[in-house]
Amino acid sequence: VMAHYAHEWPVLVVVPASMRWPWVDSLETWLDELLAPGEVNVVRDGNNTAINDPGSKVTIVSYPLLNNASIIAQVEKRRFQVVVADESHYVKDAKAKRTQALMPVLKRAARCILLG
Repeated sequence: VMAHYAHEWPVLVVVPASMRWPWVDSLETWLDELLAPGEVNVVRDGNNTAINDPGSKVTIVSYPLLNNASIIAQVEKRRFQVVVADESHYVKDAKAKRTQALMPVLKRAARCILLG
């Protein structure tokens, strides 16, 4: 599905922390014709400043890091038009901090891909 909207990238992929690297592996396997080395940015901690790097086509961030003020500010500034939320049941509670952080990003995006 991400490949179909490649013309609207960059894409933000929000995942459980344990799924960041499996996503990188899958992207390299399945989207190798669309992504060159260095075009996937994995947010490892709250000190990451590469979210707004124009060379990144895909940014992968974990749900817990969305509660980091610096990370969410960068995400909002980048204005991702395609957002993938893996394990989207993580945002089912409207009162949860992660839901409150992600919902404005999802609403602003042209494409939201919610995965179970």
